[in-house]
Amino acid sequence: SALSLDDVEPLEALGAGATSVVKRALHRPTGRVLALKTLNMMADSETRRQAINELRVLTACRCPQLVTFFDAFYSDGSLVLALELMRCSLA
Repeated sequence: SALSLDDVEPLEALGAGATSVVKRALHRPTGRVLALKTLNMMADSETRRQAINELRVLTACRCPQLVTFFDAFYSDGSLVLALELMRCSLA
C-alpha cells in the first residue's frame, strides 16, 4: 500500500553521499522503521538520470538480496525514497 510522507517522521541521519542523505524514519501508523533516502533533484542531469534508474530497478525487482522499496515522494526539490531499513552496517 502507498505511504504518505506526512505519516513518516524522520529520525537520525544514517549516512550521506555526494547527492543523497539517508535517515532512519518511523512510519507512525504502523510503527515500522524505514530508511528515507533523499536525493537532491536540483543537482546535475546525471544525478537525475541515476535517480530515475534507481527507481526503475527498485520498482521492477523483488529480490531477497535487495532492500524493499515502499514508495517515493517529491518534496521541496528532492526525491524521497521510502526503503526497508537494513539491520547491518556496510562499514
